[in-house]
Amino acid sequence: MGRTIHYTIKSDTIFTKKNLETLRETSLRYNSGNYENVWTCENFFCDPFEYYPNWDNPIIKHISNNNKNVWDFISKKLETLYKEHSHLDALKILSKKGLINGNFSTRRKEIGGFTKTQGNEFNSLLVYLALIEISLAIPKSTITIHDEGEFLLCNVTLRNGKAVPDINDLRDDVEMFAAWVGMSIIQSELDTKELPKSIIRDIGLDTSYGKELAIKYTNEKLRNLDLIVKRIKKDLDPRYPINIWNIQTVQYDPMLFTRTVDVKQYQDYGSKTWNERMMDGFSGEGFGLTDEDPYYKAVDMFNTIQSMLAKPEVAKLLDVESPEDLTIVNGDGEVM
Repeated sequence: MGRTIHYTIKSDTIFTKKNLETLRETSLRYNSGNYENVWTCENFFCDPFEYYPNWDNPIIKHISNNNKNVWDFISKKLETLYKEHSHLDALKILSKKGLINGNFSTRRKEIGGFTKTQGNEFNSLLVYLALIEISLAIPKSTITIHDEGEFLLCNVTLRNGKAVPDINDLRDDVEMFAAWVGMSIIQSELDTKELPKSIIRDIGLDTSYGKELAIKYTNEKLRNLDLIVKRIKKDLDPRYPINIWNIQTVQYDPMLFTRTVDVKQYQDYGSKTWNERMMDGFSGEGFGLTDEDPYYKAVDMFNTIQSMLAKPEVAKLLDVESPEDLTIVNGDGEVM
C-alpha cells in the first residue's frame, strides 16, 4: 500500500458552500505552479465530492477496453463544463449522463482523505501545509492527522492554524512496544512450546516482533516524545508539571511536531534518480532523516526553502511579512 498520511476534517456546523470551495481551491493551488510536478506518488487533493467512473456505462467500458485512460476522458469533460458551470454542477451533469458515480451531498460535517507520500518528505510537508491553510480558512473545523511514516512526531489535531499533539496515542505505542519487550524476556520461562501460535497470540503472549525490534520501536517513540517535550517546554505554564494532560491543553505552532525536511534532497524531482530514491522509501520509513539531530541541516537548507516555498500564503502561515523575515529556531528556542 505504501506510506500514507491520513486526515479527517470535521466542522462544528454543516460545511458552507464557501468551505467546500476552500477545500478544492487549496487543493488546486498545491497542484499548480511550482507544485504541479513535485508529487511522486499521490497528489494531495481534498475534493469534498468523491466521484469515480461508472464502469457499467457503455462509453466508459468502450474507452477502458481500448486501453485508453478513463480518468483523462472524464477530466476533459469536466474542463469543458467548467466554462459554464461550477465544479459541483459539472459533476452532477456527468452523473445524470451516467458517466460517473459519487457523493454530491453538500450537507456534510465531516470529510476524510489520505495521500500516499512514500518516502518523499517534501510531499509530506506540502500535505501538512495545505491542511494548516484549510484549518485557518475554516476556523470552525478540527483536522486530525495521522502519519504512517516519521514526518510527524505524533498524531496532530489542527484548529485555527494551531496544533495539539496526541500524546495519548504516542504513550499507547510506547506501552505496546514495551509490553512486547517484556513478553520476549519472560517467554523463555513460560511453558508454551506445545501451544499453537494462534492460541499464543489470542492470550496476548505473541512475541513475533522479537525483543530487539520491540526495543528499537520503543526507543523511536521515546525519542519522538523527548523531542516534543524539548520543543514545547517554553509554551507550557512553569507553575504546572509537564505531563500528558497539561501538554494536550495548549495549542502550539504546528511545525513543532514535524521533522526537519532538507528540501535540497528534492530538487531533482522528475529525474530517474529521483524516482528510484522515492521507491526506496515506499515501505513507510522516513526518507533521509536522523533522530540524533533533526536540526543539523536547518541552516544549510534555509535558502532553498525560501526559494521553493516563498509563497504569500505560506509566509502568512508562518506569521512573517516576507520569506526574508523568517528566523530558524531550534527546539530549545535558540536562534540558528
